[in-house]
Amino acid sequence: KQQTKNLGELPKNAYFADVKMCPSFDAYMDEINVLKPKVIILDSLQVIAKEDFVMTGKMTEEMACYHIIKTLRQYITMNDAVCFLIGHNNKNNEYAGKSTLVHMMDANFSMTYHKKTNTRIIEWAKNRKGPIRKLYYDFLPIGIEFYSEEEWLAKTSATRSFITTVENAVGAYLD
Repeated sequence: KQQTKNLGELPKNAYFADVKMCPSFDAYMDEINVLKPKVIILDSLQVIAKEDFVMTGKMTEEMACYHIIKTLRQYITMNDAVCFLIGHNNKNNEYAGKSTLVHMMDANFSMTYHKKTNTRIIEWAKNRKGPIRKLYYDFLPIGIEFYSEEEWLAKTSATRSFITTVENAVGAYLD
């Protein structure tokens, strides 16, 4: 709940659970089965898998991730609900874990930030159904600005061209 303060006023019926309220994934699912929410946002797959199953010696991380995904899929199927399951990317900006787990989802989104180019990209796809799509975004004082690939290239090319022009002019002046 503390991480959502920047989102402003949240609906009165929003329910937040953390390790204090639900000390395990099983306790969380017990609570979910009582509340019957239509939307679930769970953060983060790998952390829950490690803390609830791997560190206790119950399962490997891959088996734990599979168990969590399978349990959530059963819930959303039986309750006509939607689940946003947040996972982690590795340093290569790929899913941190077996890629077969990603295919258990109906769709997947990947948000990456490339420090060298100061580029933020959202990629998404419906599993096994069509191409991966990209959307570029930037944080501005007024909020988040989204760009198509063509708009992003035009924006960054213009910026680089301007900077290069200024650097060349200043460099020539100093010489």
